[in-house]
Amino acid sequence: MLSRKLDAKIHLSNLSDGYVENLEKEFPIGKLVVGKVASVEPLSKRVEVTLRTSNASKTQKSDINGLNSLHVGDIVSGQIKRIES
Repeated sequence: MLSRKLDAKIHLSNLSDGYVENLEKEFPIGKLVVGKVASVEPLSKRVEVTLRTSNASKTQKSDINGLNSLHVGDIVSGQIKRIES
């Protein structure tokens, strides 16, 4: 969850630089994370983020008001909302 109105998807391959053995333990619901915007699809209102540390080296507080304020490469902070299979 990037804001109250905007969620992002993170593929398993983009969760970490290494292997994640236990998703629920390493990424519990409510955990704050910092990642880099990988793609933004305005028509479908989809945002994809990567949490790989090599891609999210700069940390800054994100101020996201909507989809139009996001660009590929932006560093954003968010909260784990749910884990899906």
